[in-house]
Amino acid sequence: MNDHAHLKSDRLILVGPVLSQSIQPELLKTLGLLEVPQIAIDGGDRFADQPLMVVGDGDSASGKAGARVILKNNQDQTDLGYALGLIAPGRWVELHLFGFLGARIDHELASIGEVCHSLGLRPDLSQAKFYTSELQFAFSIHNTGTHSFDHQGLFSVIAFESSRISIQGQCDYQMRDQTLLPFSGRGVSNVGKGLFTVQSSGVFMMIPAEGQP
Repeated sequence: MNDHAHLKSDRLILVGPVLSQSIQPELLKTLGLLEVPQIAIDGGDRFADQPLMVVGDGDSASGKAGARVILKNNQDQTDLGYALGLIAPGRWVELHLFGFLGARIDHELASIGEVCHSLGLRPDLSQAKFYTSELQFAFSIHNTGTHSFDHQGLFSVIAFESSRISIQGQCDYQMRDQTLLPFSGRGVSNVGKGLFTVQSSGVFMMIPAEGQP
């Protein structure tokens, strides 16, 4: 995919088909994403705001005028997985995913898995943020390394693979180079009280209470 070459942004919005309303510029401005380019994943073109392109198998796309359409030629990949492969040459540091939560749980898990796999292959891709079908922040997935958070209230850290994790700073429960097994409850229900860091040897999910970023 050569379309990334002229883009100045290091962030990218991916828009899927599971949304209750269209993405409006006012919302993007509130989230600090107003100038961030968008790619619609198949039926997500019904909700995207001026997407650069529509990617997928075309079975649910609306044919929104003005957007280039890139069709995958087989069903061995999900539409999101295919799109993540296309954008791999870009210098993206942060992904924002709207429209991938709120429908079938198998589709949700597959979308999360596709993003985890993409982060594992791309050390420069720092994080991916998921939003609900009502356009509210849900959780973020982070790559290997050290990540800073400023959070008040409950949060959980979920590892996707056996990882050495440290949690240090303004939170109730500290961890120092301890092993967190995949989907273990050991990192659940911590309490943030300001700034803290999470250092992990593997990809992990950060879930704040009530969708607080």
